[in-house]
Amino acid sequence: MFMVNLWDVRYIGYVVGSGVFTALLWIYLNRTLKVASASYMTMMSMMTSVFVAVLALAFLKETMNMSQIVGAVLTISAGVITHYSGVAKG
Repeated sequence: MFMVNLWDVRYIGYVVGSGVFTALLWIYLNRTLKVASASYMTMMSMMTSVFVAVLALAFLKETMNMSQIVGAVLTISAGVITHYSGVAKG
């Protein structure tokens, strides 16, 4: 892992792809803040780990242990509470 040649041209596609997707992410977040509150954006961004876990379970046949399930339940319940408390409407 630490012996990777950083000047190898085979990695250019990954670097360009990463840069493009990072720029698109920032454009998306900035445009979304014009129509949604910061509380709503925070609520949606904390759900990313739950979405990744669901996709890993579905496509990669991963398994979850009890602490991961408890963490997912806490994350989802925090989002639900935020949504129904009216804080996200800002």
